[in-house]
Amino acid sequence: MSEPSRWPGLITLTKDLGRRTFRARRPKFFRAPEDEEEGALTGDETARERHEMHDSEAAEDDEPMLDEESLTLALPAVLPDGTDSSGRGDEVRRAAADWLARELEKVHEERRKAGIRGWLGVDKVKAQHPKEPPLGVDLKPTGELNPQFATQDRKAGREEALKLLGWRKRYADARKLWSSGDRKVVFPYGTWLAPRLWGAKAETKAG
Repeated sequence: MSEPSRWPGLITLTKDLGRRTFRARRPKFFRAPEDEEEGALTGDETARERHEMHDSEAAEDDEPMLDEESLTLALPAVLPDGTDSSGRGDEVRRAAADWLARELEKVHEERRKAGIRGWLGVDKVKAQHPKEPPLGVDLKPTGELNPQFATQDRKAGREEALKLLGWRKRYADARKLWSSGDRKVVFPYGTWLAPRLWGAKAETKAG
């Protein structure tokens, strides 16, 4: 598909920001909340086979599994210029549409330069296995390093790794509180997107 709006499946459009709520019922092949036996599944054999495609370990242990979930497309707290978006829904939607148009043009230009023509298409996308790489994409290791930090001092490396794990834990806790409705939560120093996208607070210096 050359334009996201032409995709036939469930999609989010810039015009829906602040206006639309998606609702979905829990598939039968997910674990039922009342199942106490480890690994107990609902549904028939086909449903259980489909369950294998679901990475249940990705969900948090205390995450509730409701019969129905909803997702509302909220407006970002601020506009690209950093000003408050309250009461300015139309401006936010126009800004989002303009940004998307620019990003699409970049994609089309990159494809033209690379001599790529045509698109994969809906049928081929739906036929792909979710655990296999997209057609034409080679995911074999390149052997090139792309570390978050590098050092020949093993002790220093371990210390930095522990600091990073600690930061991620603090960020995850803050995001969980924010998602539950707590707008007083303070994200750890170094958080970039949350203050700009949601208007959240972040530490001004490392603790």
